[in-house]
Amino acid sequence: MITTIISSLEISNIPSLLIISSIIYVTHFYYRYFTRPNPLPGPFPLPIIGNAYQQIGYGVDNWLLSLHKKYGDMYEIILAGQRLIILCRPDLIENMNIPSKKSKYPNRLHNTEGFAEYGLDGIGVAFNNDLKSWKYNRQFFSQAI
Repeated sequence: MITTIISSLEISNIPSLLIISSIIYVTHFYYRYFTRPNPLPGPFPLPIIGNAYQQIGYGVDNWLLSLHKKYGDMYEIILAGQRLIILCRPDLIENMNIPSKKSKYPNRLHNTEGFAEYGLDGIGVAFNNDLKSWKYNRQFFSQAI
């Protein structure tokens, strides 16, 4: 059945398939965005690129500072399909890094190929998903604060 559908496609049908699949993707993206758990304030994202288009003309630090002024001490952005929560107060950051075994925040980011290529996976606190190394670094970081 699938082979008959594929063989019956003509070149004139390809643009319609692209339009239909784009509409389905955009609908799915915004459905997931509006039904996400624990929504936080933040800028409105576009499919595929998220909020990256809003950073054009700013440095990353100036862009995040302008978002902090607009949305407050805790807000979310979406970059490359990943939801990122930005914390702007030291006490919020300290709560994320308390040296307790009952912490709600054992891992924050999923490892991607980009982290591995830049050598960021498995080191530090923010990009580390190796639990033993992360706990050690978190305790060291908490004492330094």
